[in-house]
Amino acid sequence: MPLAIVGKAAFSMDQKQVKRAGLDHWEDLQLKLFKRYADFYRAHSNTSRIICITKGASSNLFDFSFQPEDILLFGNETQGLPPKLLKHLPYSVRIPMSTKVRSLNLSNSVAIVLYEYLRQMDLQGKSFELREHIAERTYYKKNEK
Repeated sequence: MPLAIVGKAAFSMDQKQVKRAGLDHWEDLQLKLFKRYADFYRAHSNTSRIICITKGASSNLFDFSFQPEDILLFGNETQGLPPKLLKHLPYSVRIPMSTKVRSLNLSNSVAIVLYEYLRQMDLQGKSFELREHIAERTYYKKNEK
């Protein structure tokens, strides 16, 4: 699966914890690093829609129709996507939340949006390419004494 990081990552790619978090999927990750958003935009804007995930969007995630080649763009954990950037991109969605919930962390937000994207691709019959990349669950047993 492709993952692009724009700017300076908040963590080192060499950290043991990052590789451990990838478990056995790390070697399947297609990681691309971009110094600036302009470089990322030039590389992707002609081939895909860029969908901004932002709390200020008027479109609800669950009412939005994703397309197979869409790129899901998330901001950083503390600030989200820059307002200047959001002005230039026509597609944005928000995760609907209760007014009692202040925010979701980035990993939870990515999981929610990605699974809605995958659900829609499955309904469109387009997830067959993705299924080969989705591994079965692995369960670990505690050592018995």
